[in-house]
Amino acid sequence: MEFAVDRIAGAVGELELFARAPVAGEAVVSDRSGTSSEFGVGDAANPPCRKNRVRRKRRRPEGRKRNEMVFLVAIMTVLLAIGLTVVFTSARAESGARTMPVNERLIEEKKPKLNTDAVIGRAVSFLRAPTWMDKLDYVRQSDRYSAHVREFYAGRESASEEVIDLVFNGKTNHGGVEAFIFHALMRDGDRRMLVFLQEADGVRLDWECYARFNPASWEQFVSERVPERTEFRLVVEKDEYSNRSYADAEAHEYYRLRNPDSDRQLFGYVCPDSDLGLRMQELFRGQPSRLLILDICYPDAGAEIANDQVEITAVSSVGWVRGVEG
Repeated sequence: MEFAVDRIAGAVGELELFARAPVAGEAVVSDRSGTSSEFGVGDAANPPCRKNRVRRKRRRPEGRKRNEMVFLVAIMTVLLAIGLTVVFTSARAESGARTMPVNERLIEEKKPKLNTDAVIGRAVSFLRAPTWMDKLDYVRQSDRYSAHVREFYAGRESASEEVIDLVFNGKTNHGGVEAFIFHALMRDGDRRMLVFLQEADGVRLDWECYARFNPASWEQFVSERVPERTEFRLVVEKDEYSNRSYADAEAHEYYRLRNPDSDRQLFGYVCPDSDLGLRMQELFRGQPSRLLILDICYPDAGAEIANDQVEITAVSSVGWVRGVEG
């Protein structure tokens, strides 16, 4: 940059000299005393002496000056381009840390974004809804579950829940389904899990999970020792209880099965080398308990078992919401 400034100053100086230079054929007479002669050339009476020598200044060729000016302009243009490039690159580098690439930003804008506060608001509104019909406004597939919702709140003056604490446990995405999970502590000590799912018509509550819905009666299943495979939502924990036909610890693995709506618990057994046994081992690796939907049944009548011993025949769902692993 300093080089370019020096060249500009030199060019200005040359232009000043050019403006003061005489036209062709004119001479400048000067002497060392500082006086100038009126004569352009010497004559016979006053021949030019060494002291009063005529000094002619030749004009610089126009072509050469034009080339120098073009060169100067080119240098200035290059320096300006370099400067602009440095400034633009620095600004882009500074903003790169806080600006995502355009294609990623467009992808993010296309994704449906759910406001967590709005979902929390829906959870609170559901719990405070005064009638079972009001509850249906928040339930997914409400037509399917309307009869069960009505039965669930039958005999109560109000369907509004008396909640002591509502905790938002975060959200999960499984199989493309976005789920918001809450746990509510009721005044009577009951704990309920609320799972809201994003659907085409908005965010809806999974009623089966909240109501801990089971297609059969747990009490009847235990009392009658039902031999048919029956599905239940259960809290499952790894256990070591062995007894009677299931006393061989190498041939069986043991799990405690609890229904939160009953004081009666069961113990389920699987063969550790079976596909089901291996899957159960994987589910409980590093997990002391899981919420599962299991198919269970009582063994054949000839088996020597206690009333609390059943076979686990299938894992219908990992988590109490089908399609959302929990």
